[in-house]
Amino acid sequence: NPYSNISPSTNGQINFAQYLVQELKQIGLHHAFLDQYGYVYGYLESNSLSTLTIGLIAHMDTSFDASGQNIKPTIIEKYDGSVHFSYDESFFDVLIILNESLKMILSPKEFPSLNQKIGHTIIHTDGTTLLGADDKAGITIIISTIEKIISDNLEHPNIIITFTPDEEIGEGTKNFNYDFYKERNCNFAYTIDGSN
Repeated sequence: NPYSNISPSTNGQINFAQYLVQELKQIGLHHAFLDQYGYVYGYLESNSLSTLTIGLIAHMDTSFDASGQNIKPTIIEKYDGSVHFSYDESFFDVLIILNESLKMILSPKEFPSLNQKIGHTIIHTDGTTLLGADDKAGITIIISTIEKIISDNLEHPNIIITFTPDEEIGEGTKNFNYDFYKERNCNFAYTIDGSN
């Protein structure tokens, strides 16, 4: 909520953050916690000779430009890129039809990266809501990675995890706890958020 003067700017982010702390603890990250500003932190101590500390960061919020409620996702298994569709007399070489009645499409001409997704499973919106993949996909990647490391007892360096609120309104680092990273001698951190 860009008009809010509190952090996080919405209650939904606190609810989501509380859920994420519980999920992190369930996979074995016992030192996960939620701070007063709605940031989730966790720390996994090295089980190897490595003294490096890396950070993994993703944001919890989604854009306020469209609703994230009552989503209607469509799943395309093993996408083959062969769908063709015509609106009126115009012909489109279309990879994905989001919403036929609203004439909303994803075309490889606009999004060339779709050509690299042939054979993949694609989940898309109907064009009227957000699915929230930005950045719940980043959160999923981080949690899945930590879960795999813990469950398979894989060697790893020290790892700090942070899930931030309010990135979409430009306040993702407003109350970021840099001291948490400094105290653990973080060498570098990755933000898992991006396009394809």
